[in-house]
Amino acid sequence: MTHAKTAPAAGIWTLCPWSEDVTAYDTDHLTLYARLLDACAEGADPSDMARVIFGFDLATHGDRAIQIAESHLARAVWMLEHGYPALNW
Repeated sequence: MTHAKTAPAAGIWTLCPWSEDVTAYDTDHLTLYARLLDACAEGADPSDMARVIFGFDLATHGDRAIQIAESHLARAVWMLEHGYPALNW
């Protein structure tokens, strides 16, 4: 993964909220979702994503950081498969 760290401080990240509809959170985080999908396509694992994209120190945040990355990746996949058409671009 070659992405530069651009995420806010790790302390403000939480698990990705879930809905069966596209939400304001989704539209606010489309760039993040794209970065996660790109990283996944490049073979990055959730710990890499947590560290590089979200800016977590895995020694400090460990499993929680990985859960946050995984929850956002799952939402990114949902957006790609189901949510994107609802954006009406």
